Amino acid sequence: MKHVGVDGCRAGWLAVRVEGGQGRALWSGGDVYPDFGSLWLAHADAASIWVDIPIGLPGPDLPARDADRLARKLLGKRSSSIFSPMSRLCLDCTSWAEANKKNRQVVGKGFSKQSWMIAPKIKDVDSFLALHPEARANVLESHPELCFALAVGAPLLHSKKHASGVEERLDILEFLIPGARDFHADVRRDCLVREVAHDDIPDAMILAVAAFLAGNDPAGLPEPPQQDDAGLSMAIRMPRAWLFLKKQRSDP
Repeated sequence: MKHVGVDGCRAGWLAVRVEGGQGRALWSGGDVYPDFGSLWLAHADAASIWVDIPIGLPGPDLPARDADRLARKLLGKRSSSIFSPMSRLCLDCTSWAEANKKNRQVVGKGFSKQSWMIAPKIKDVDSFLALHPEARANVLESHPELCFALAVGAPLLHSKKHASGVEERLDILEFLIPGARDFHADVRRDCLVREVAHDDIPDAMILAVAAFLAGNDPAGLPEPPQQDDAGLSMAIRMPRAWLFLKKQRSDP
């Protein structure tokens, strides 16, 4: 079975695969695609594709996503890594100021400039899923920082933007599926820094691991997922065992 983790990068989308069978799991991929449609063509046979981008957007009838609120609660001190997305009606705006004003009109509040920076990526996936409803069951939203935190039971100590943060994340990935460090080095060697940032690679890798470990029964925040006005499910996915372990650690 092949499971794919996807993170947005400067050149488009970075896709990492974890393939397993007969008790083994192997790293592969590390390919960059200019848009989500081309990524899908290359990986439509995957059992699941987990992507670090909001899927399902706020609207007049649902001004906020429970997924973001619940993920922030779990992440604690690293909750700022969860960006609340804008309404779909803002995706064709040409500036943050214009989009922010429209979002206030549609859902009653603005959104951050950080969210605006990923608006093209949100639109890419949103438009793809509108044209390809058959992909909705396989293309799922997740979040790398949340997956890393759940994998070890606590938010990570170091920012992913620093070398110490990359090392911290590689330690976790190597523990989960051996060979992670060598694979990371191969992808780093093959991808230009101007196309793929240092932190993009571990982010895609942890999503591939999480998708692989979740199999065909991922947990979601929330359960059941909310639905947006286009019929897209709004839930941040993770392996059910990780969420169970988090609950066990939190219970007195």
